[in-house]
Amino acid sequence: MTRLWIGVGLLLILLAGSIALWFGIVPFHEKLAEELDQAAVLAAEGDWAQAQKLAFTAQKRWQRHKDSIAAVADHEPIEQMHALFRELRLLSASQAGDFACVCVHLSETARAIGETQSLKWWGIL
Repeated sequence: MTRLWIGVGLLLILLAGSIALWFGIVPFHEKLAEELDQAAVLAAEGDWAQAQKLAFTAQKRWQRHKDSIAAVADHEPIEQMHALFRELRLLSASQAGDFACVCVHLSETARAIGETQSLKWWGIL
């Protein structure tokens, strides 16, 4: 009977950890995606300095949290985000259209990472 309660306790700990993870990762990636979308719009409109500032602020936030996200998420999109952020650093003001495209790609990748960690009813089955 003691083993049963230990098992139930472990399952409850896993459930609580999953819910806490969901409340942390999903909003983080949504906010990151919104910032990158806004940077893409600014770059497309020609506000290069503001677009760069917003995109690189998002990159700093991503760099601070990527290791903890990598502990629980698939590594392929994380590596893709890393490569895309490096690509952003190489683009100049004359390539604002490319900058906007990379920001949109980063935004979609961030949303995808968040979605994979969200709770869905079909994930239970």
